[in-house]
Amino acid sequence: MPLFQERKNATSLDQFVSFNRITDVMRMPLSDPVKEGLRGDIKGHVVHLQATGRNPMEGGLNVNHILSDPEGQLYVWRVPKDNPSMSTQIAEEFSQTGFLSSGGHYRFRTPQEQVRFMENTAQLDLKCFTPLHTDGDKILLPFIYGIPFDVYLKQGGIAASFNALNNLHRSHELNVVYGDRWVKNTMVIADEDIIELDFDIELQGSYAKEFELAQTLYHMLHFSIDRTQMLGFLSSYYKNNLPLQKYDIAQIQEFLRNYANYFQDTEYEGISGGVQEEVAELIKTFGVCVRR
Repeated sequence: MPLFQERKNATSLDQFVSFNRITDVMRMPLSDPVKEGLRGDIKGHVVHLQATGRNPMEGGLNVNHILSDPEGQLYVWRVPKDNPSMSTQIAEEFSQTGFLSSGGHYRFRTPQEQVRFMENTAQLDLKCFTPLHTDGDKILLPFIYGIPFDVYLKQGGIAASFNALNNLHRSHELNVVYGDRWVKNTMVIADEDIIELDFDIELQGSYAKEFELAQTLYHMLHFSIDRTQMLGFLSSYYKNNLPLQKYDIAQIQEFLRNYANYFQDTEYEGISGGVQEEVAELIKTFGVCVRR
């Protein structure tokens, strides 16, 4: 008998998907609640996931449906979507900011590759989403209570920046490069800790870590409501140079300079005005780190 049998009367998110809950090993055969709807024909306690009535959360490369079990626990059912314009924007950004000309490459991870990546980061005890299951091209994830890092910065938050950078540098020490870290792909959770999410893009090349750090720093400055405060924090964070010892600092400076030139004074993500002056100050800070 096949593991799954089609449920002819389950055709949308308004109906349910069933899977076997394995509490000690969170790997669960799962159905597709968006299309035909399936039911796991396996032993064990069957749990129904139902639509919550919440609007799906649209990302640039995916749609996230919010589901709930009978106890009210929320889940995210992540479905990829084609977005040629977004792919074009990504290619332009990586080109204009110098990543490609520095010998870098990028590719889009498949859902299965994203799951394996998240599983690997979990084994390394990094701050990253832990997947529950993929059926091949869709992923079931836990629902994370928090706010996106960009929103946090726009509200004047600062403490989570310390946790975000600590996690990023520790990840790089372990040769983990997330890809596409523009603070919107980072969630601030309880106690101003963070968790990384969205791993559609893989960065490759000798300067992938430098680029990822520069991308993160640029966007931290861009979204911060108090850029003077953010510059002060970054200067203090990097004052002893310890987090930068294994990076090519000149390359980070070049990526930062390219980011400032790329966006200039245009409106970006609803914020008018560039951050050229702030980036120039940060580049000077890194120059001091080089001389120490």
